[in-house]
Amino acid sequence: MNKILGIDLGTNSIGLTLREGDVFSWYGVYTFRKGVGEGKSGEFSFAAERTKHRSTRRLYNARRYRKWETLKVLIENDYCPLLIENLNNWKHYKKGIGRVFPVADIAFNQWIKLDFDGDGTSEFSSPYQLRRFLITEKLDLSIKENRYKIGRALYHIAQRRGFKSSRKSGANEKTAVYKGSNETKTIGRNEYENLIIENGSLGAAFSYLEDAGIRVRNRYTLRSDYQNEVKKILEVQNIQADSFTENIHGAIFFQRPLRSQKGFNW
Repeated sequence: MNKILGIDLGTNSIGLTLREGDVFSWYGVYTFRKGVGEGKSGEFSFAAERTKHRSTRRLYNARRYRKWETLKVLIENDYCPLLIENLNNWKHYKKGIGRVFPVADIAFNQWIKLDFDGDGTSEFSSPYQLRRFLITEKLDLSIKENRYKIGRALYHIAQRRGFKSSRKSGANEKTAVYKGSNETKTIGRNEYENLIIENGSLGAAFSYLEDAGIRVRNRYTLRSDYQNEVKKILEVQNIQADSFTENIHGAIFFQRPLRSQKGFNW
């Protein structure tokens, strides 16, 4: 008696049946998960979701490393009161302990809160107010508190350093940066470009908005505006040490190069 095995390959299942003569003696079907998920807006790719989450993790990691490197440069040049040992405990993971944020470092926490003289009161209502102050007033850098003010402003800039596209073709993305996004309700740079020119820097422009009671967040910013502000702060404060200016600029604005594609077979 002839036996024939029939196989039906589907996108989400495999069907099989065994025919012996004129009789189907056995049959069955195996179904498996689809390669896409289903959400409120329809189907979505699992691979795309993994890529999105991986990109987010890398963004967070890059931001943490940038902050740590900025603090390291500031500490080495006496612009931040944090002890290097406490920074290393925060930066380096230890088995059984993890990373330890310097919550017990009183001087560092006062520095974060803009309390530079340690009297328990913030000297500026926000870091933007401090950044405006630093481009209008020359400080005596022999005074420790004044050096800490400059360091705090540079650390604030390192946390949000603006947009710089690494893509060869990002027309839509660049247009949104300048004109704003209706989808996310993010304000484009064109709307406050004149404020930057009139006030002298991005931080000073945002300080002006705060004074007027206008929300600062949810705005696109350019990397070049932050770079110009750092340059202006260093010039006004007459900080010309080549090693410090080079190292702090590298710590704040370093961007990891694209991963090499050598060895991939496309």
